[in-house]
This record gives sequence, C-alpha cells and structure tokens, in this order.
Amino acid sequence: MISQKIFLFGSSGHLGCFLKNTFIKNNFEVYCPSRDDVVNILNDNINEDDYLNAYLFNVVGIVGSNNSSVFKDNLFNINSNFPLKLSQLCRKSKGKLIHISSNSIFDNCSNRFRDKNQIPNS
Repeated sequence: MISQKIFLFGSSGHLGCFLKNTFIKNNFEVYCPSRDDVVNILNDNINEDDYLNAYLFNVVGIVGSNNSSVFKDNLFNINSNFPLKLSQLCRKSKGKLIHISSNSIFDNCSNRFRDKNQIPNS
C-alpha cells in the first residue's frame, strides 16, 4: 500500500472524481490541489518540500473540440506544459508522477467506450 501522500490534480473532473472516491474508499491520504495550485506550479511558485516523496496523479486536461476552441489560450499550458512542470517537480522532490490522459479527446463523443480504430480529434 502507498504510504506517502497522494496529490490528485484534476479531482473535480469526470475521471478525477472517480479516482478521488476510489482512493478515499481505500483509505489513502489524498490532497486535491486547486486550479490556483496548478497556476502556481506553472509559474514555478511552489514549495518543493510539500511534494517530497509524494505520488502525483495528473488527470488535468482541456479536452474535446468545444473546450479546445473556448480555452485555446490555455490549451498548450495545461495539456503540455503542466505535465512537464509536474515531471520536473517530481525529479526535484523525489516524487512519482502518474499522468492519465482522458479518452474525451474524441471530439466530445458521447460514446462511453472507444476502440483502436477511432481517431482522436482534440
């Protein structure tokens, strides 16, 4: 069992809510950083010691063509730069990063399950 802290970035989203509830049911110590915390990490305004030996789960993402066009100014920062910043933070704090990408990149498709023949359209 993981004894270190778990930071769950994106805990208010579809996948994040499921993971948060699963971790809590299994008695893990879960911290759910806010959007302000994400911004602080993007701006290198963090205390690395807070994340010492922690597990960082990242399910943050701007997904789907509708959101991609509405939030286009933040698209690169959230989908590319944030995971990079988290990996750098983990290197410095001896943490572990688990990055999970949502399957919602399939053009806001309402199908719950997808197969290998479907083409992403983020």
